[in-house]
Amino acid sequence: MTWESDQDQGIEIKDRSKYLWGVVAVLVLVMIGMVFVPKNTKTNKSAVYLKQILVSFNAGDAQDRARALEIIETAHQQLVDGVAFKNVAKNYSNDPQSASRGGNVGWMDRGTLVGAIEKYAWEEPVGQLSGIIVTQYGFHVVLITQRVVSDADANEDRLRRLVLEGDPQAETQP
Repeated sequence: MTWESDQDQGIEIKDRSKYLWGVVAVLVLVMIGMVFVPKNTKTNKSAVYLKQILVSFNAGDAQDRARALEIIETAHQQLVDGVAFKNVAKNYSNDPQSASRGGNVGWMDRGTLVGAIEKYAWEEPVGQLSGIIVTQYGFHVVLITQRVVSDADANEDRLRRLVLEGDPQAETQP
């Protein structure tokens, strides 16, 4: 049986493509609406974007420690003199993960960094080059380029300043 024979028999074939196009139009409108719906701007975790130069040393070898200290001091001075962080990191850092990326460690959640670096990351201003920080991994120079603080951590910090330090500014901040 062919299409022509169906028409000859009086069977009407209904065109339902208009319904399909209606569904497509609704889906397109929904997707466009999702683009313009305001996103939740509150963050639920705190993180910092970190760059570092690491020069490791053998803790039991005084000569190796002195060598590493000399290297990190040279690297730090170059950064102070304005040499790009990525160039200094590629030349001096022996961090296997970040050295090839110009010292970029990436985003690190609060509480995941080593003691002295964690303290620096959350207490010092963004964009300020650290001094030489010593950890069990070696000597570090750290740069925090971005910081995102969750609402809960911001409130906790505010309360800590208010209670422990008597900071009058803590009372006026939300």
